[in-house]
Amino acid sequence: MQSPKYIDNYTDTHTVFNQILEIVVKLYKKCIPAVIKHRKNVDKLVQPDTVIIACVLWGFMLGYNSQRATYRAVRTILFFTEFPSRTRYT
Repeated sequence: MQSPKYIDNYTDTHTVFNQILEIVVKLYKKCIPAVIKHRKNVDKLVQPDTVIIACVLWGFMLGYNSQRATYRAVRTILFFTEFPSRTRYT
């Protein structure tokens, strides 16, 4: 994603995250095998796989260079309560 649309500085991070999430959902539905989609205990997820993937991409786009930094940003900016603990995130 080298388009200026994705590398400019944004003030509305939720809009950017939602754009990323839409793209990730489309790719997830198209590319992920059924074995992964319908794995054991999928009904007990705090957040779907697509949200976790979108969070990682969002963090990279904002310049966070570690999973720990991305996780802190996600918990602070995007999801305050309904997000898995850091041990489940990584």
